Amino acid sequence: MKKLIEYFSEKHILTNLFVVATLIGAVYFWNSTRKEELPNIDYDVVRVSAYYPGATAENMDSLVTRNIENALDGIDGIISVSSTSGLGSASLSVELDPGSPERSHVVSDISDAVAAVDYPDAMDLPRVMEFKSSRFSVLDLAISYTGVDVMSDEQREKLQNVTDMLADRIKRVSGVSEVGYNAYMDKFVEINVRPEKLVYFDITLSEITSALKKSIINQPIGALSDQALTKIKLESEVTDPAQLGNIIIRSNFEGNMIRLKDLASVESKFENRNNIYKVDGNEAVVLRVTKSSGSGIIEVVDRINSVTDEFAKTMLVGNGIMLRTLEDQSTGVRNRLSIISSNGLMGFILVVLVLFALLDAKSSFWVGMSIPFTMAATMIIAPLFGQTINNMTLAAVIIVMGMIVDNGIVVAENAARLAHSGLSLHRSVVQGTSEVVSPIVASIATTCVAFIPLYFFQGRYGALAAFLPPVIFIMLG
Repeated sequence: MKKLIEYFSEKHILTNLFVVATLIGAVYFWNSTRKEELPNIDYDVVRVSAYYPGATAENMDSLVTRNIENALDGIDGIISVSSTSGLGSASLSVELDPGSPERSHVVSDISDAVAAVDYPDAMDLPRVMEFKSSRFSVLDLAISYTGVDVMSDEQREKLQNVTDMLADRIKRVSGVSEVGYNAYMDKFVEINVRPEKLVYFDITLSEITSALKKSIINQPIGALSDQALTKIKLESEVTDPAQLGNIIIRSNFEGNMIRLKDLASVESKFENRNNIYKVDGNEAVVLRVTKSSGSGIIEVVDRINSVTDEFAKTMLVGNGIMLRTLEDQSTGVRNRLSIISSNGLMGFILVVLVLFALLDAKSSFWVGMSIPFTMAATMIIAPLFGQTINNMTLAAVIIVMGMIVDNGIVVAENAARLAHSGLSLHRSVVQGTSEVVSPIVASIATTCVAFIPLYFFQGRYGALAAFLPPVIFIMLG
């Protein structure tokens, strides 16, 4: 160790180049490393969400929830299943075994089991979602008219068309995993049958239902006997009210036909409002953007903002529609990064001022340089071990920042003591550093040992705490 210290003390240019290269490398790794709210953690929970509009809580429990619970029964790797059934919706929370060696297979088995359940015809397939700390909503965007308290159907249709166009553009942004809607109303076709017409034409509701089923077809019917076995799919979906009105319910050999519009009114409508979502007093539709687990929050939000700015300039000018950002989760990350930077700079300045008051100028400067140099070296090494810039890694930096200067002061003070005793500057640096290497290593080792128990914490908080020790070890090392 003494020879290594002596070598670098003699090679001033090499040492200075090494310091400068470390600082430059830190800038590169800072820009290329993902920045996110929390580290990427797979929680041992899978959520299954099912929606069946109009169903009572009892119907949801008997027709949906129990069937899903039975389908999940027997899957290896599941500890427990808890469920809640309500009006038109059901939610199941599946707790996974954290010790399961094939976690991805367990999640896949759950998805397959949920998809294989026989659901009511009017119900969509339930959604299966695995919880990950780094996969969350990063941006909420509100689209609304200016000065419109409650939208009419025509206004809502136009606004939702604009919202769909914006959502399609955001989905193409790199790093975006999902774009969800809030306060978005689906359209449906309402058929109001006139009883007097049924009596007049002697037609039953079952005839109308049968005719509609025959006219609305979307299913595979086989394959061609060609070399590629090309699949054939019969599509005859009719969703336009005018086309639905022209569906033939009954006809005879004389060419007389009774169409749906002769028996009922056919209208396209929005679903009934259960609530009204407003932004600044104007009814709005909200887009909720979720990033993928492998993308940094700041980079993703910057790309989305670029898309929304261009969209607002090209599509929203002059039509009375405004686009606003409601929740930007990258703001918190940016603020914390700013705090770390400002605190680091302030700490560096204060340390240097105190050292200038107690030590000579040269010793004070190099002891103070231990803060930015250690942070720069950590910025280079930590990403090589899979670390990202997040709340936990930043917390580790704050914890260790004060410890870094202590070791530098010990080395500088011992070297200054030897210099005052008559040794040359070079010999005092080499000998003074060599004398305190063992105590400093022992101090670092005991500090590192104190953080090892964080690896043994259980649950989601234990998973988060496990990200602290590696950064602390790297900084102290």
